[in-house]
Amino acid sequence: GSGVYNSMMFDNATTSVVFEFQAGDYSRGLLFRGDGPKDSNFSGYGFWIAHSIGGFSIWKYVNGVETNVYPWTNSALINEGVGAVNSLTLVADGNTFDMYLNGSYLGSVSDSDFATGYSGLVTYGSEVWFEEVGCTPGANPPSVDAMVEGDLIAGNYDSMGRPTDRIIPSTGAVLFDRSEEIRAQSE
Repeated sequence: GSGVYNSMMFDNATTSVVFEFQAGDYSRGLLFRGDGPKDSNFSGYGFWIAHSIGGFSIWKYVNGVETNVYPWTNSALINEGVGAVNSLTLVADGNTFDMYLNGSYLGSVSDSDFATGYSGLVTYGSEVWFEEVGCTPGANPPSVDAMVEGDLIAGNYDSMGRPTDRIIPSTGAVLFDRSEEIRAQSE
């Protein structure tokens, strides 16, 4: 399954998430510079980690056709097993995409096909709890942890009054944090 924050498009931005692995054996990650949620006609990029192989990669999708732009690479930084928590961060600066896992730099890749788009989350063959989901404009923004609730001036709420997305004016960030309210099921 997948979902994007569709109230704002991002170009140079940092997209990040903290997630807890629950079940399954395949991938989860971030969508960026996409045209909407990942479906059979999706265009944009995906930064994935895979529990089953202990690796990460970046894929490009053009009208649903996928191309690997950063090959699957094993990493001992991936926390594995049910209940394992990992954080992913993708910094898109022009044509360069820097990848981070659990605060450590993984590598960089360049691609120029998509300059702007929506950011969001994606899973495939996994059940995952997503937390601290956010996207901040700019190549060197503060981390999601540095964005404080006191900065909140605007937000959207669901029918039960729970926050769904928040605009943080001191950073220009959008947090679309659903905390433990979001449970992403595999496709």
